[in-house]
Amino acid sequence: HGCADMGDTDDTGTADARAESGSTAASRVEAERLRWNPTLGDDAVPLVGEWKYPLDKPHGPVMCTSRRVLTGGHPGVDKQIMREGSATEPPPADGATCFVHYDMWQLNASGDEAWSTRRESEPHQILVGKAIPVTDGKRRHHPALYECVRAMRPGERCLFRVPPELCYGEEGNFSFPAVPPNCWMLVDVELIGVKGEAMERAD
Repeated sequence: HGCADMGDTDDTGTADARAESGSTAASRVEAERLRWNPTLGDDAVPLVGEWKYPLDKPHGPVMCTSRRVLTGGHPGVDKQIMREGSATEPPPADGATCFVHYDMWQLNASGDEAWSTRRESEPHQILVGKAIPVTDGKRRHHPALYECVRAMRPGERCLFRVPPELCYGEEGNFSFPAVPPNCWMLVDVELIGVKGEAMERAD
């Protein structure tokens, strides 16, 4: 930075400089906002970036700068890697028991939390692929978890965007947790461990 001339000042020049400084600051803010909200499939974004909880929302929804990629499973589901997992262990298959921590938020302006096992401190155990009755309001989001862990390796932590049909559907949920109709969910999943082999399918 050069030193400013302390002689005669030109108010017009100062105003121009302030306007330029303001627009530079605004573009910096916009660039930072975009960094924390990457576009799906942008290969210029690092595969594994940073993540944080917003200062004004210490319980989330979490934000992440990692590359957003489709999982290749259910249409519309995408993931961002928050922490890489095992390079040698495969993703769990149907029939495997997974131990997970997860937080789930509404992907809308409210960002309201639907579930958090981290608040309970105990990891959650799920049997991948197990059918969940539509009437089971407390576990209707399990198909979303199955979809998430199928795209993960043990030790990995990822942020997923999941469509309504894998969670609370067209009708939403009006008991606990309260979720509006047709609501996408943002899911932060940590695959702590996997136990058991999937049964071989005869197909």
